[in-house]
Amino acid sequence: MGAGKRFSRLLMKLGLKKYKGTIIVVGLQNSGKSTIVNFMKDDANKVEETTPTVGFSVEQVKLEKCKLTIVDLSGDKRYHKLWSCYYEEAQAIIFVIDAVDKAALGEAKGCLMDVVSHEQLQKIPLLVFANKSDIPTALSHNDVMLEMDLKNSLHNKKSWQICASSGLTGEGLQEGMKWVTGHMKKGKRS
Repeated sequence: MGAGKRFSRLLMKLGLKKYKGTIIVVGLQNSGKSTIVNFMKDDANKVEETTPTVGFSVEQVKLEKCKLTIVDLSGDKRYHKLWSCYYEEAQAIIFVIDAVDKAALGEAKGCLMDVVSHEQLQKIPLLVFANKSDIPTALSHNDVMLEMDLKNSLHNKKSWQICASSGLTGEGLQEGMKWVTGHMKKGKRS
């Protein structure tokens, strides 16, 4: 690591420089990706009602001392092959799972394993949001982790975390984003 990069990291640790990074948000259609991204925006940029993303959308979000570019990729199956076009720029992945749709967990696991197995994403942190946890019939984040066998599937492959979340109420979003930005700042991509 060069002296310039070490100095830049020191400034970030001291809080004298803001961190900038790109996060891709993926998951199956209707899992709540856009609702989560909308919740993260400042009040002036929030929309009343989110609609399914067609293709992708890009948002600039400020969280603590981080300026983040959030790329919300459509969960529609016809767009899944295009996701890899955005992998090179990513410093983190957020994978959103609908914790209410138990029938789709197998499909979600297959999709997640396709994403994390991609060579360009091997060394970046993964945050899994078990979304819609505000709905009484939703599985807990631990149940989602067990049902999808995430511990065995992701063990030793990457830094990862799962959090219960609600894109509507904001539950779990701050905790999850704090974890993912902390791992991004550590420079997990090599």
